[in-house]
Amino acid sequence: MKAKGKKKGKPATGVRAETTKGKNAESAKRAGAGLAKMSAGVKISEIMRKDFFYLDGEEKLDVVIEKFAKYGIHEAPVLSKGELRGLVSDREIAEAMLEKSVVPWKESKLVPIEKLRQLKASQIMKKKVLTLEPDMGLVDAVKDMVGRETNVIPVVDEGKVVGIVTGKDVISYVAKNIICNDFGEVCWVGGMQSTVDSVLEIVKRGKPISSMEVAKELGMTTEKVEELARSLARHGLIEIRYTIAGRMELKVLE
Repeated sequence: MKAKGKKKGKPATGVRAETTKGKNAESAKRAGAGLAKMSAGVKISEIMRKDFFYLDGEEKLDVVIEKFAKYGIHEAPVLSKGELRGLVSDREIAEAMLEKSVVPWKESKLVPIEKLRQLKASQIMKKKVLTLEPDMGLVDAVKDMVGRETNVIPVVDEGKVVGIVTGKDVISYVAKNIICNDFGEVCWVGGMQSTVDSVLEIVKRGKPISSMEVAKELGMTTEKVEELARSLARHGLIEIRYTIAGRMELKVLE
């Protein structure tokens, strides 16, 4: 696809075009090096989710579908006594429904529930699943994740699933560090908690909290908290809203 208003042909000034290209390449190189440096030494255990949704292999397909719809889930590991057995995603569910001729969107027919109840999660799950280890470096893990169809990667330690990592977790980590950098601080290094981490920790407690309350708890100005909150919201880490009185409230992104 070509940009509008552009014509094919050589640049009017070859030297200038070459210089610009060199600058862009150098900028990209520095950006890549910066992200690699940001993630250097970071382990999967530092970004993985320890509280996660999973399925039991004995759960029937109709129950799996209900849970996916209720919790907004698209993929989940299947465990048995803490051990990984496989993974079920929207794809496996769709394939199973097609195989059993349970196609609710065809001619508006009702789904024969009895057909769904004949299948268990263990029967439709994929058994070849990419896994990560807690001590694995983030950079190496991302290399393994790239190009995979799955977005939920179980983290296994001594045969037990201790967490999961998703593409969103990686993006959130990078985004958080970009924000930390913008505010001239380092995110969570050597046990030192950054302001960004502190704000995120407060917001994750649950109910919406005003910027004034956050500022008071952290000993910051409301203006500084609101500036940080807007940056966190832009990067998709939290949600902000305003009351009728015009006061900012921070809340977990739904």
